[in-house]
Amino acid sequence: MSYYLVCTVETVPCPDVSQAVQAAPTLADFAAMGITGTSLSVSVGFGAGIVFMFALLAFGAGAAIKLIRDM
Repeated sequence: MSYYLVCTVETVPCPDVSQAVQAAPTLADFAAMGITGTSLSVSVGFGAGIVFMFALLAFGAGAAIKLIRDM
């Protein structure tokens, strides 16, 4: 497991007294990386919405071209 230093105060450079050692998040620790059920469902929904939008744009463009050609 890897570790990294975290500064507990907002000063640069960080004083030695204010440094704390934390374990790096592993791949299985999704909550530590900020991946929650809400963020995952929002990203999946957004991706599906974009794909659906482009499909509707292509369908609309094809229908408009067909209507213009049939006139």
